[in-house]
Amino acid sequence: MKPLTEIELKFRVPAAQRAALVAEMARGHCESLSLAAIYLDTPDRRLARAGIAWRLRREGRRWVQTLKGAVAGSLARFEHEVERPAASRDASLHAGTEVGDRLIAILDAARAEGIEPEVRFRTEVRRSARRLRSGGAVIEVALDEGRLVAGDASARILEVEFELVSGPPAALLALAERWRRRHALTYDPCTKAERGDRLAGGAAHPAPRRAKRLRYAADATAQQAWQAVVDECLDQITRNAAALCDGDPALRVEHVHQLRVGIRRLRSALRCFDGWVDAVPDALVEGLRELFATLGRARDIDVLGSGVVAELLRAGAPPPRLPPVDAGSDPVAALRADAAQRLLLAWVAWR
Repeated sequence: MKPLTEIELKFRVPAAQRAALVAEMARGHCESLSLAAIYLDTPDRRLARAGIAWRLRREGRRWVQTLKGAVAGSLARFEHEVERPAASRDASLHAGTEVGDRLIAILDAARAEGIEPEVRFRTEVRRSARRLRSGGAVIEVALDEGRLVAGDASARILEVEFELVSGPPAALLALAERWRRRHALTYDPCTKAERGDRLAGGAAHPAPRRAKRLRYAADATAQQAWQAVVDECLDQITRNAAALCDGDPALRVEHVHQLRVGIRRLRSALRCFDGWVDAVPDALVEGLRELFATLGRARDIDVLGSGVVAELLRAGAPPPRLPPVDAGSDPVAALRADAAQRLLLAWVAWR
Protein backbone atom coordinates (compact mmCIF):
# COMPACT_ATOMS: atom_id res chain seq x y z
CA MET A 1 0.00 0.00 0.00
CA LYS A 2 1.30 3.44 -0.90
CA PRO A 3 2.15 5.60 2.16
CA LEU A 4 -0.52 8.17 3.03
CA THR A 5 1.92 11.05 2.98
CA GLU A 6 3.97 12.46 0.14
CA ILE A 7 7.20 14.36 0.67
CA GLU A 8 7.90 16.81 -2.11
CA LEU A 9 9.24 20.21 -3.04
CA LYS A 10 7.87 22.38 -5.84
CA PHE A 11 9.54 25.19 -7.76
CA ARG A 12 8.49 27.69 -10.41
CA VAL A 13 10.54 27.50 -13.60
CA PRO A 14 11.59 30.82 -15.19
CA ALA A 15 10.49 30.88 -18.83
CA ALA A 16 14.08 31.51 -19.89
CA GLN A 17 15.17 28.28 -18.18
CA ARG A 18 12.54 26.01 -19.73
CA ALA A 19 14.70 24.75 -22.61
CA ALA A 20 17.63 23.94 -20.33
CA LEU A 21 15.37 22.09 -17.92
CA VAL A 22 13.77 20.08 -20.74
CA ALA A 23 17.26 19.10 -21.89
CA GLU A 24 18.19 18.12 -18.34
CA MET A 25 15.13 15.87 -18.11
CA ALA A 26 16.06 14.21 -21.42
CA ARG A 27 19.46 13.10 -20.15
CA GLY A 28 17.90 10.00 -18.62
CA HIS A 29 14.87 7.81 -19.18
CA CYS A 30 11.97 10.28 -19.15
CA GLU A 31 8.31 9.27 -19.20
CA SER A 32 5.82 11.64 -20.80
CA LEU A 33 2.20 11.64 -19.68
CA SER A 34 -0.91 13.73 -20.35
CA LEU A 35 -2.79 14.59 -17.16
CA ALA A 36 -6.27 16.09 -17.21
CA ALA A 37 -7.83 16.74 -13.81
CA ILE A 38 -11.01 18.20 -12.36
CA TYR A 39 -10.99 19.58 -8.82
CA LEU A 40 -14.15 19.31 -6.77
CA ASP A 41 -15.54 21.53 -4.05
CA THR A 42 -18.83 22.98 -2.84
CA PRO A 43 -19.87 26.35 -4.28
CA ASP A 44 -18.97 27.97 -0.95
CA ARG A 45 -15.46 26.40 -0.92
CA ARG A 46 -15.89 24.21 2.15
CA LEU A 47 -13.07 21.86 1.16
CA ALA A 48 -10.62 24.64 0.29
CA ARG A 49 -11.37 26.38 3.57
CA ALA A 50 -10.66 23.11 5.38
CA GLY A 51 -7.32 22.73 3.58
CA ILE A 52 -8.54 19.75 1.54
CA ALA A 53 -8.04 19.13 -2.19
CA TRP A 54 -10.19 16.48 -3.92
CA ARG A 55 -9.70 15.67 -7.58
CA LEU A 56 -10.34 13.20 -10.37
CA ARG A 57 -7.49 12.88 -12.85
CA ARG A 58 -7.10 11.01 -16.09
CA GLU A 59 -3.57 9.62 -16.19
CA GLY A 60 -3.08 8.18 -19.65
CA ARG A 61 -5.90 5.62 -19.90
CA ARG A 62 -6.84 5.36 -16.23
CA TRP A 63 -8.80 7.56 -13.83
CA VAL A 64 -7.47 8.22 -10.32
CA GLN A 65 -9.37 9.89 -7.50
CA THR A 66 -7.03 11.67 -5.09
CA LEU A 67 -7.54 13.33 -1.72
CA LYS A 68 -4.88 15.65 -0.31
CA GLY A 69 -4.56 17.61 2.90
CA ALA A 70 -1.97 19.46 4.92
CA VAL A 71 -0.04 17.79 7.74
CA ALA A 72 2.57 19.18 10.10
CA GLY A 73 5.74 20.09 8.24
CA SER A 74 6.30 22.00 5.03
CA LEU A 75 7.53 18.96 3.07
CA ALA A 76 4.84 16.41 3.89
CA ARG A 77 1.23 16.26 2.71
CA PHE A 78 -1.47 13.65 3.21
CA GLU A 79 -2.33 11.87 -0.02
CA HIS A 80 -4.76 9.01 -0.63
CA GLU A 81 -5.37 7.65 -4.14
CA VAL A 82 -7.92 5.16 -5.49
CA GLU A 83 -8.46 4.06 -9.07
CA ARG A 84 -11.86 4.70 -10.65
CA PRO A 85 -13.48 3.03 -13.66
CA ALA A 86 -14.40 6.44 -15.09
CA ALA A 87 -14.71 10.12 -14.16
CA SER A 88 -17.11 9.36 -11.31
CA ARG A 89 -16.52 10.42 -7.73
CA ASP A 90 -16.99 8.42 -4.54
CA ALA A 91 -15.89 10.06 -1.29
CA SER A 92 -16.53 6.87 0.69
CA LEU A 93 -13.43 5.32 -0.86
CA HIS A 94 -11.33 7.60 1.37
CA ALA A 95 -13.12 6.48 4.57
CA GLY A 96 -10.91 5.26 7.37
CA THR A 97 -8.28 7.95 6.85
CA GLU A 98 -8.24 11.09 8.97
CA VAL A 99 -8.62 13.47 6.02
CA GLY A 100 -11.07 11.14 4.28
CA ASP A 101 -13.38 11.09 7.29
CA ARG A 102 -13.22 14.89 7.41
CA LEU A 103 -14.11 15.04 3.72
CA ILE A 104 -17.12 12.78 4.20
CA ALA A 105 -18.31 14.78 7.22
CA ILE A 106 -18.04 18.07 5.29
CA LEU A 107 -19.91 16.68 2.28
CA ASP A 108 -22.61 15.12 4.48
CA ALA A 109 -23.18 18.44 6.25
CA ALA A 110 -23.36 20.25 2.91
CA ARG A 111 -25.76 17.67 1.49
CA ALA A 112 -28.04 18.15 4.48
CA GLU A 113 -28.29 21.79 3.37
CA GLY A 114 -29.00 20.81 -0.24
CA ILE A 115 -25.45 21.58 -1.40
CA GLU A 116 -23.50 19.18 -3.60
CA PRO A 117 -19.85 19.31 -4.71
CA GLU A 118 -19.15 20.53 -8.22
CA VAL A 119 -16.19 21.08 -10.53
CA ARG A 120 -14.47 24.25 -9.36
CA PHE A 121 -11.59 24.25 -11.86
CA ARG A 122 -9.52 21.90 -13.99
CA THR A 123 -5.93 21.39 -15.07
CA GLU A 124 -4.44 20.34 -18.40
CA VAL A 125 -0.84 19.23 -17.94
CA ARG A 126 1.86 17.51 -19.94
CA ARG A 127 4.19 15.84 -17.44
CA SER A 128 7.74 14.71 -18.10
CA ALA A 129 8.87 12.47 -15.24
CA ARG A 130 12.26 11.00 -14.49
CA ARG A 131 13.42 8.89 -11.54
CA LEU A 132 16.87 9.50 -10.12
CA ARG A 133 18.95 7.76 -7.48
CA SER A 134 20.79 10.22 -5.28
CA GLY A 135 22.19 10.04 -1.77
CA GLY A 136 20.66 6.64 -1.08
CA ALA A 137 17.21 7.79 -2.19
CA VAL A 138 14.93 7.36 -5.17
CA ILE A 139 13.48 10.71 -6.24
CA GLU A 140 10.98 11.45 -8.98
CA VAL A 141 11.53 14.72 -10.80
CA ALA A 142 8.45 15.89 -12.70
CA LEU A 143 8.31 18.85 -15.07
CA ASP A 144 4.71 20.03 -15.50
CA GLU A 145 3.66 22.28 -18.40
CA GLY A 146 0.08 23.27 -19.07
CA ARG A 147 -2.65 25.46 -17.70
CA LEU A 148 -5.22 25.94 -14.99
CA VAL A 149 -8.74 26.67 -16.25
CA ALA A 150 -11.65 28.12 -14.27
CA GLY A 151 -14.54 29.27 -16.43
CA ASP A 152 -13.15 31.77 -18.93
CA ALA A 153 -10.00 32.38 -16.87
CA SER A 154 -6.77 30.47 -17.30
CA ALA A 155 -3.22 30.56 -15.94
CA ARG A 156 -0.01 28.95 -17.14
CA ILE A 157 1.61 26.05 -15.31
CA LEU A 158 5.38 25.74 -15.61
CA GLU A 159 6.82 24.06 -12.55
CA VAL A 160 9.04 21.21 -11.44
CA GLU A 161 8.38 18.90 -8.50
CA PHE A 162 10.79 16.71 -6.57
CA GLU A 163 9.02 13.83 -4.79
CA LEU A 164 10.70 11.35 -2.45
CA VAL A 165 9.87 7.80 -3.56
CA SER A 166 12.11 6.11 -0.99
CA GLY A 167 15.11 6.94 1.16
CA PRO A 168 16.13 9.85 3.40
CA PRO A 169 14.46 13.27 2.96
CA ALA A 170 17.90 14.91 3.17
CA ALA A 171 18.72 13.41 -0.23
CA LEU A 172 15.61 14.99 -1.73
CA LEU A 173 16.61 18.37 -0.37
CA ALA A 174 20.18 18.06 -1.62
CA LEU A 175 19.08 17.10 -5.14
CA ALA A 176 16.47 19.86 -5.28
CA GLU A 177 19.08 22.42 -4.19
CA ARG A 178 21.45 21.37 -6.98
CA TRP A 179 18.72 21.67 -9.62
CA ARG A 180 17.50 24.95 -8.10
CA ARG A 181 20.94 26.48 -8.37
CA ARG A 182 21.56 25.14 -11.87
CA HIS A 183 18.26 26.36 -13.33
CA ALA A 184 17.49 29.47 -11.20
CA LEU A 185 14.33 27.85 -9.83
CA THR A 186 12.24 29.66 -7.22
CA TYR A 187 10.66 27.80 -4.31
CA ASP A 188 6.86 27.92 -4.22
CA PRO A 189 4.82 26.18 -1.49
CA CYS A 190 1.53 27.00 -3.26
CA THR A 191 -0.16 23.90 -4.74
CA LYS A 192 -2.08 23.62 -8.01
CA ALA A 193 -5.23 23.21 -5.92
CA GLU A 194 -4.60 26.53 -4.18
CA ARG A 195 -3.81 28.31 -7.44
CA GLY A 196 -6.90 26.87 -9.10
CA ASP A 197 -9.17 27.79 -6.21
CA ARG A 198 -7.82 31.33 -6.30
CA LEU A 199 -8.32 31.56 -10.07
CA ALA A 200 -11.89 30.29 -9.74
CA GLY A 201 -12.50 33.04 -7.20
CA GLY A 202 -11.40 35.67 -9.70
CA ALA A 203 -7.88 36.31 -8.37
CA ALA A 204 -4.99 35.72 -10.73
CA HIS A 205 -2.36 36.33 -8.03
CA PRO A 206 -2.02 35.43 -4.34
CA ALA A 207 -3.01 37.91 -1.69
CA PRO A 208 -0.40 38.87 0.92
CA ARG A 209 -0.09 36.07 3.48
CA ARG A 210 -0.71 37.63 6.89
CA ALA A 211 0.09 36.19 10.30
CA LYS A 212 -2.34 33.61 11.67
CA ARG A 213 -3.17 32.62 15.21
CA LEU A 214 -0.96 29.82 16.46
CA ARG A 215 -2.68 26.57 17.40
CA TYR A 216 -1.20 23.80 19.53
CA ALA A 217 -2.41 21.64 22.40
CA ALA A 218 -2.55 23.10 25.90
CA ASP A 219 -0.23 20.33 27.10
CA ALA A 220 2.22 20.74 24.19
CA THR A 221 5.89 20.40 25.00
CA ALA A 222 8.31 23.23 24.28
CA GLN A 223 9.46 21.34 21.18
CA GLN A 224 5.90 20.93 19.90
CA ALA A 225 5.10 24.59 20.50
CA TRP A 226 8.35 25.59 18.77
CA GLN A 227 7.49 23.42 15.77
CA ALA A 228 4.08 25.11 15.48
CA VAL A 229 5.72 28.54 15.61
CA VAL A 230 8.30 27.64 12.95
CA ASP A 231 5.61 26.11 10.71
CA GLU A 232 3.50 29.26 10.89
CA CYS A 233 6.35 31.72 10.41
CA LEU A 234 7.91 29.82 7.51
CA ASP A 235 4.56 29.55 5.78
CA GLN A 236 4.13 33.32 6.00
CA ILE A 237 7.70 33.91 4.83
CA THR A 238 7.80 31.46 1.91
CA ARG A 239 4.37 32.33 0.53
CA ASN A 240 5.08 36.05 0.47
CA ALA A 241 8.51 35.37 -1.02
CA ALA A 242 6.97 33.28 -3.82
CA ALA A 243 4.34 35.94 -4.46
CA LEU A 244 7.04 38.60 -4.72
CA CYS A 245 8.82 36.54 -7.37
CA ASP A 246 5.78 35.73 -9.52
CA GLY A 247 2.81 37.64 -8.14
CA ASP A 248 1.03 40.92 -8.77
CA PRO A 249 3.44 43.89 -8.89
CA ALA A 250 0.65 46.05 -7.47
CA LEU A 251 0.82 44.01 -4.25
CA ARG A 252 4.60 44.15 -3.98
CA VAL A 253 4.68 46.66 -1.13
CA GLU A 254 2.34 44.61 1.06
CA HIS A 255 4.12 41.34 0.25
CA VAL A 256 7.40 42.94 1.37
CA HIS A 257 5.76 44.13 4.57
CA GLN A 258 4.22 40.76 5.39
CA LEU A 259 7.44 38.94 4.55
CA ARG A 260 9.30 41.15 7.00
CA VAL A 261 6.58 40.52 9.61
CA GLY A 262 7.12 36.77 9.18
CA ILE A 263 10.89 37.12 9.57
CA ARG A 264 10.46 39.37 12.61
CA ARG A 265 8.13 36.82 14.24
CA LEU A 266 10.58 33.99 13.60
CA ARG A 267 13.53 35.96 14.95
CA SER A 268 11.50 36.81 18.07
CA ALA A 269 10.66 33.13 18.50
CA LEU A 270 14.34 32.25 18.29
CA ARG A 271 14.96 34.47 21.30
CA CYS A 272 11.91 33.24 23.22
CA PHE A 273 12.76 29.55 22.81
CA ASP A 274 16.50 29.97 23.38
CA GLY A 275 17.58 27.27 25.84
CA TRP A 276 14.31 25.33 25.50
CA VAL A 277 14.94 23.70 22.13
CA ASP A 278 17.94 22.76 20.01
CA ALA A 279 19.86 25.75 18.71
CA VAL A 280 19.32 26.81 15.11
CA PRO A 281 22.50 26.83 12.98
CA ASP A 282 24.19 30.23 12.96
CA ALA A 283 24.09 30.42 9.16
CA LEU A 284 20.29 30.26 9.16
CA VAL A 285 19.98 32.92 11.85
CA GLU A 286 22.46 35.22 10.11
CA GLY A 287 20.73 34.65 6.76
CA LEU A 288 17.44 35.80 8.24
CA ARG A 289 19.09 38.91 9.63
CA GLU A 290 20.62 39.80 6.25
CA LEU A 291 17.40 39.20 4.34
CA PHE A 292 15.47 41.29 6.85
CA ALA A 293 17.95 44.14 6.38
CA THR A 294 17.72 43.93 2.58
CA LEU A 295 13.93 44.02 2.69
CA GLY A 296 14.14 46.85 5.21
CA ARG A 297 15.86 49.06 2.63
CA ALA A 298 13.06 48.31 0.16
CA ARG A 299 10.48 49.03 2.85
CA ASP A 300 12.09 52.40 3.64
CA ILE A 301 11.91 53.38 -0.03
CA ASP A 302 8.26 52.29 -0.20
CA VAL A 303 7.35 54.37 2.85
CA LEU A 304 9.27 57.44 1.72
CA GLY A 305 7.82 57.19 -1.76
CA SER A 306 4.22 57.09 -0.57
CA GLY A 307 2.26 59.08 1.96
CA VAL A 308 5.18 60.23 4.08
CA VAL A 309 6.72 62.29 1.28
CA ALA A 310 3.34 63.73 0.30
CA GLU A 311 2.74 64.85 3.88
CA LEU A 312 6.19 66.44 4.08
CA LEU A 313 5.63 68.34 0.83
CA ARG A 314 2.22 69.58 2.02
CA ALA A 315 3.91 70.82 5.20
CA GLY A 316 6.34 72.85 3.09
CA ALA A 317 9.40 70.62 3.38
CA PRO A 318 11.82 70.52 0.42
CA PRO A 319 11.49 67.49 -1.88
CA PRO A 320 13.56 64.68 -0.36
CA ARG A 321 16.16 62.80 -2.35
CA LEU A 322 15.04 59.17 -2.35
CA PRO A 323 17.69 56.45 -2.38
CA PRO A 324 17.99 54.72 -5.76
CA VAL A 325 16.31 51.33 -6.27
CA ASP A 326 19.11 48.98 -7.31
CA ALA A 327 19.87 45.27 -7.02
CA GLY A 328 20.57 45.79 -3.35
CA SER A 329 17.17 47.27 -2.56
CA ASP A 330 14.89 45.68 -5.18
CA PRO A 331 12.98 43.03 -3.18
CA VAL A 332 12.03 40.98 -6.23
CA ALA A 333 15.65 40.70 -7.36
CA ALA A 334 16.70 39.97 -3.78
CA LEU A 335 14.20 37.11 -3.40
CA ARG A 336 15.06 35.59 -6.76
CA ALA A 337 18.77 35.73 -5.97
CA ASP A 338 20.67 32.58 -5.14
CA ALA A 339 21.37 33.63 -1.54
CA ALA A 340 17.70 34.13 -0.64
CA GLN A 341 16.49 30.97 -2.40
CA ARG A 342 19.25 28.93 -0.76
CA LEU A 343 18.27 30.37 2.63
CA LEU A 344 14.56 29.55 2.21
CA LEU A 345 15.31 26.00 1.18
CA ALA A 346 17.78 25.60 4.04
CA TRP A 347 15.11 26.64 6.55
CA VAL A 348 12.63 24.22 5.00
CA ALA A 349 15.27 21.47 5.21
CA TRP A 350 16.23 22.30 8.80
CA ARG A 351 12.71 22.13 10.17
